[in-house]
Parts: sequence; structure tokens; C-alpha cells
Amino acid sequence: MSGPNDPTYYEDILPLFTELDIDCMRGRSVFLASYAYMSDAGNAEEVFGKLSPDAGNGRMPLGGPYWSQDSLDLYSLWMSNGRKEGTPPDNLPPDPNA
Repeated sequence: MSGPNDPTYYEDILPLFTELDIDCMRGRSVFLASYAYMSDAGNAEEVFGKLSPDAGNGRMPLGGPYWSQDSLDLYSLWMSNGRKEGTPPDNLPPDPNA
């Protein structure tokens, strides 16, 4: 992790999503593993809205387990701090949105 006060996408946010989350949402044209997609403010906000306990039946991840408040706070801080990228892992598949 890059640190609790300066989260980045690759070090702090991407690891919060499971492979199942990523695969499921890809089928809905939501690209959780794509920094190019997730760094867009509108997309980041939309995903956050689906992670929120207030999302009701549209909440993700589908069927849970749902994110802890600490994880939600980290994601919110990432958005507030400018959606920083960080360093991509070596094993990251090519980003179709880049």
C-alpha cells in the first residue's frame, strides 16, 4: 500500500476488487481493472455509488461480501486526492481502455 493518506489505484484500490468482481462488472461495461476507466471522475463516482450501503439492490459486489467502512473511506480518499495511478503490477493484463 502507498499509505493511508495518499492512496493510489494500483496499490490500494485495485486490490479491493476480487477477480469475480472484475469479471462480473466487465460484462456490464464497467472496467474495474482499468485505470483509464476508473480514473474518470464520473466512472469512479458511479462505482463508489454501487459500493455504498445506500445502493440497495444495485449494490456491489453482487451478493456480497460488501466492503468495510474502512475500504469505502479509502476509496473516497482516493477520489478526493485526485485518483492517483500508482505503479501497475507486472502481471496486469493489457488495458482495453488505455
